[in-house]
Amino acid sequence: MRDTKTTILQGGDLIRSGSLVLVLSLLLTSCWHHSKINKEHHKANVNYARLFSRLQGTWISYEYMLNLNKTASPSRSASYMEGIFSFTIDSDRLNQDTLHCTAWVNGHSERDVWIAFDSPDTMGMFSIGINKSENDQHNPNSDNITRIKIDSPYLIIYTSTYDSVRYVYYDNLPKSAPAEYAVRHYTTAALFRGEYQTRDSAMIFGASYVYFDPKHIGRLYGSPVFDSFDINVDVLTQNDSIDYMELFDSRKQTESRSFIYKIKKNVLRIYPNTDSMPCVLHKTEIEDTLPRP
Repeated sequence: MRDTKTTILQGGDLIRSGSLVLVLSLLLTSCWHHSKINKEHHKANVNYARLFSRLQGTWISYEYMLNLNKTASPSRSASYMEGIFSFTIDSDRLNQDTLHCTAWVNGHSERDVWIAFDSPDTMGMFSIGINKSENDQHNPNSDNITRIKIDSPYLIIYTSTYDSVRYVYYDNLPKSAPAEYAVRHYTTAALFRGEYQTRDSAMIFGASYVYFDPKHIGRLYGSPVFDSFDINVDVLTQNDSIDYMELFDSRKQTESRSFIYKIKKNVLRIYPNTDSMPCVLHKTEIEDTLPRP
């Protein structure tokens, strides 16, 4: 079981106690840390059952979490999606001493990350890398990560230049969950989860009170017009500088519509278009969405 009790909040909900954090060093220059790596190796004697009881599940960029808590904007925090944003550790994918992980890279591609546990160096670091693809010729830094250190409550991954970036445990997701699950569901939960009230009941929602529940794939309760929602977090591939959300009606009585949204503290403003007056929603209770390892 996990050795360190850690609290991580997802939209005010307790995500996990006893978490670790991975520090991946890719492309996040504002968050890089420097540490000299000892390259001597020795044969590992790994207790895999104990190891995976601590590591099993999905890990997400802690730098992104911190920045999103400040900006409340996926587009303004998009630079923290670069490199490896998140990855899922599944002990069933252990091949001899090498573990293969499904990773979400540069905010828009699913990749395979491997960790070799057979020969740690004298500092307890293991080898790590990204399996190459046909697109790697356009990304010279794709194989720049070299070492990973399990340092509770963090996991730390270094580049060949000894830089590093932190990652934190997110959830023990179903093995069938897509790679982008972490970025999409963490972001919606951190920004939207909770109950809101508005005086503009006729503008968009047709109700004075609505409740956003991103844990159930973007469900929206309380509105007779819309019953689900999604937000655009693919800001890297679409080069968006504005945060969008789309509202849906599964009953097919109302066509889906896209809106611009802006969040400041407990106030959510939704704009039908850039020149329109916003629908202003007030969160009934301010929730601490910042995970704290």
